[in-house]
Amino acid sequence: MNSRVRSLDEQVENWNSNESVKAAADEILVAAQVLIASPGFPADRPEQARQALKTFLSGHRPVPTPTIAAPGLSLHGQMRAIDFQVHQGGRVIAGPSTATIATDWAAAGWAAKLDAAVRAASDSFVGPQASPPAPWHYNYLPEAVAQD
Repeated sequence: MNSRVRSLDEQVENWNSNESVKAAADEILVAAQVLIASPGFPADRPEQARQALKTFLSGHRPVPTPTIAAPGLSLHGQMRAIDFQVHQGGRVIAGPSTATIATDWAAAGWAAKLDAAVRAASDSFVGPQASPPAPWHYNYLPEAVAQD
């Protein structure tokens, strides 16, 4: 289990070096350029242009979706999320990597086993994360226990 709090500096470094973030940024840049170049875009009216960009950015969902949270928004940084790992013989056999979801988590059965173990352990965990998929990622909500 990785319950270590991620500092803001670490979150920024992870964000800046993540390939899915780069791909999403490239996609949103192209989409914004298409919007600005469109005949109906009010380029000569700054307030309307600002509002059009604001509307575009607030509703746009880039593809691919970044696989990590934006710095400062990560529940890991707020001590409210845990990434579990499966260890065997001193090595990680199922870790927090999107590249290994199909093999290490789904096909090997670790996603289902982890989910069953987490649910049996406490009602304070919510997960696993569905979008983007992360079978190892659970949010920790201690209030769930207090409500029982």
